[in-house]
Amino acid sequence: MRICIRLIVALTLVFTISYANEQGFLVVSEDVEQNSFSKKELTEIFLGKKLNWKDGRRVHIGYSIEKEPFLQEFISENLGINYRRFKKYWIKKVFAGYGVAPKIFRSNKEVLEFISSTEGAVVFTPEILLKEGIKIAEISEK
Repeated sequence: MRICIRLIVALTLVFTISYANEQGFLVVSEDVEQNSFSKKELTEIFLGKKLNWKDGRRVHIGYSIEKEPFLQEFISENLGINYRRFKKYWIKKVFAGYGVAPKIFRSNKEVLEFISSTEGAVVFTPEILLKEGIKIAEISEK
């Protein structure tokens, strides 16, 4: 009986960890004080409605298209819109002169360069990135 319970707990942990990895990661530059973001905050950030951090520095956003299904799921789950609508939103906003579009990265190398060289950066990426000057932020369910 104990072995069965341990096996169930172990399998639950394995599936929980793999599910978290399937959703991708939110990475921020080291100078960003915030370590956790609610879905509402993510929506404000990734739709360009939140322009500055609490300390007054500019928010610089980006996302990796290296594994596009992860990005589509991130946008759908956290912003409440589909990827096509997200792109359309930004095209309209930029051409109307109301915002600066998110940086789009084709590789994790580009993400690493951007995050480590840009203050106030926040980027969605499908893979975990560990390097000095980069933090992984948590997405809360609020």
